[in-house]
Amino acid sequence: MLHDVQQGRPPKWQFAACPGEEVKGDYEVQLSGELSSGRFATPCGRAQQEDGGEHSDYGLVVRSPHPRYPQRMVCILAGPHSLGTGAACLAATKSQVIRQTSERLGGVCDLATRHQALWILVKGTAADDRHIDPAGVEVLDAGVYC
Repeated sequence: MLHDVQQGRPPKWQFAACPGEEVKGDYEVQLSGELSSGRFATPCGRAQQEDGGEHSDYGLVVRSPHPRYPQRMVCILAGPHSLGTGAACLAATKSQVIRQTSERLGGVCDLATRHQALWILVKGTAADDRHIDPAGVEVLDAGVYC
């Protein structure tokens, strides 16, 4: 569905097996795309623990008219790991994170419109108890498909 929604348009987000992973069973994936600032790719390695001991991951939200049924909407909420997927879900549903998205888009897109496809890249950082809440979600970038 991600491929169909994007129709070859940048940033051409994709989820693919991490290098060295066999595409079988529970394999690890990497989120990648081409941003205006350059290539973006999530790190591989299931731990996703940064130097300060924090656990973080990335998530993607893509909302668009359905490619085959334009009167319907599609919303893709995903990340390479559960933390990133959780961050994407919070980005799509919690008003404080939705405000970040609106600010990031800077009036380019009305978030209430049903006719324009948009994407949101988020970073989720878990609290000490390894759970995530809206305060741990940062909108890194967002855009519309033209």
